[in-house]
Amino acid sequence: MRAVEKLLTTKRLLTHLSRDFAPIALFQSFSQEDMVLADVIYADLVHREYANINMFTIDTGKLPEEHHRLLDQIRERYGDVIKVYYPSTAELEQFDARFTARRDYGERSNEVRLLKPLQRVLSKYNAWIISSPILPYSLNASSWISWDHHYQIPRFNPLSRWTKDEILSYSKHHDLPVHGYLVNAPGKSQSTQSGLWWWQADAAGIPAARQHIA
Repeated sequence: MRAVEKLLTTKRLLTHLSRDFAPIALFQSFSQEDMVLADVIYADLVHREYANINMFTIDTGKLPEEHHRLLDQIRERYGDVIKVYYPSTAELEQFDARFTARRDYGERSNEVRLLKPLQRVLSKYNAWIISSPILPYSLNASSWISWDHHYQIPRFNPLSRWTKDEILSYSKHHDLPVHGYLVNAPGKSQSTQSGLWWWQADAAGIPAARQHIA
């Protein structure tokens, strides 16, 4: 399937999701895949077809400054289209007081900083959209549709049939903002890896997160 055909197929799928699964949320991890989806949804002349797709992200409190600069670039380009959610302040205070000195701090930190806010957000939606294959709770990201047993809603990946080269080509052609940590990281040039997860390179929380997906 040619790149143009894949783009048209992706647009048709997004129109279908906006119409038949509303309200539906696009989780923005700031990977290049996510940036492509954001551009398709918000820069297209017929973006009103995707009016029921809401985009959100989680500010874990552990993200690098580069991440926040990228969020500002997105808002300058598309407007205030990303809703930012945060961990519960009370839960963080209790967590830090109890677990700071423990070896499993990183894994438990992901639970309170990311997974709990994510669950709180997704409880408001009928389905959600992901695009980055490396998201730790997205083991079936190669499939365009799967059932999320933890959140009890369907999960879609409109870019599942796109190749890495096609993602990079679209990003370059449309001059999309790119997470500087990914571009400048040793061995990560041209990476499409998720910006949201780059802050924790040792991926301590991935095993715990993976149990949420069948």
